[in-house]
Amino acid sequence: MNKTLYFDHMASSPLHPDVIDVMHHYLSSPEYYSNPHANHTMAQTANAKINELTYTMLDLISKQPGQLIWTSGATESINMAILGACRQYQHAGKHVLSLATEHSATLESLKTLEKEGFNVTLLPVKKNGLLDLNTLKNAIQTDSIMLSLSHVNNEIGVIQDIQSISSLCKQHGILLHLDCAQSIGKTDIPLCAEVDFASFSSHKCQGPKGIGALFISSNPKKKIQKIIHGGAQQQNLRAGTMALFLIAGFVKACQINHNHLDNQSHYQNLLRCFSTGLDSRISWNGCRTNRVLQNIHLTLPENVDTRALEVLKNNYSLSSQSSCHSGRSSHVLNAIGLTPDQQQRSIRIAMGSDTTQSQVLALQTSINSLCQFS
Repeated sequence: MNKTLYFDHMASSPLHPDVIDVMHHYLSSPEYYSNPHANHTMAQTANAKINELTYTMLDLISKQPGQLIWTSGATESINMAILGACRQYQHAGKHVLSLATEHSATLESLKTLEKEGFNVTLLPVKKNGLLDLNTLKNAIQTDSIMLSLSHVNNEIGVIQDIQSISSLCKQHGILLHLDCAQSIGKTDIPLCAEVDFASFSSHKCQGPKGIGALFISSNPKKKIQKIIHGGAQQQNLRAGTMALFLIAGFVKACQINHNHLDNQSHYQNLLRCFSTGLDSRISWNGCRTNRVLQNIHLTLPENVDTRALEVLKNNYSLSSQSSCHSGRSSHVLNAIGLTPDQQQRSIRIAMGSDTTQSQVLALQTSINSLCQFS
């Protein structure tokens, strides 16, 4: 299969060449291979570089003061935020709010809290995938301590109204955790809304796998209980030796992609190219306005040959849901009202900066051909 026919950028994105160069520099330089947590001069050099990169990343992702904890990825960051903060502040209440459409890292963390005696409310979303603010307002209780939700949904690409949600949380004294795994390069970064915790992923924005970050606000200072035990690295909040080359690669990827407006016209042209002439019987899933331009989620007409659809998915590296739920029905598509049959006929198209018009046209032609036999 032609490796350029890749439409699964929301599952993972290819490394940017500049990111590879930066990582190679730190991997090959004799100046930086020391453990940054040791006490000698070489270690101090590596540690100083990590501190410099940390401050750079903080400037890129948030306008408010805070600290950054480097993690293995968004999954760990989400676990740290939800488990660490709720355990820390359980004296104030044990009610936690989230959405029915959240990533499995959030949902599984919430299940863990339930086993510890917390009360979890999963809020429904509207058919377009967005949260109704009145639904949130009515669900808040006197013992509610946290709301955790995705900035950008990883399956249907909708963008939640974080500014309004943040204001409501602040009004009721509720901690807000934002899953920003899909945010960098797709929407506004640095975050304009006030959030207490934000989880980030590197490999969704042309960075390396195995590295993520958790932002913790200092406005005022928020605390978490650590969930990984060992050494006292990273303010004694996350044990383990930090990988300088991965951190450098992530920061470089963020620098390349942090301003989504740079590539907006590229994705608008691709979207226009794909939409023009697309079979009219195809339905679009998720809000058509409050969404990232990189994501298209479709349901094909009834009686489409599902075996031919599987071939199409393989030929273009397509999925219909999160890669974390491969082979199962999607709780996200369930939440917006798609039946099991409709889900079988659904596809997620996720474009990248290297996606071309010719590739998009080839995909559109293949989808239209498939629909002609339904």
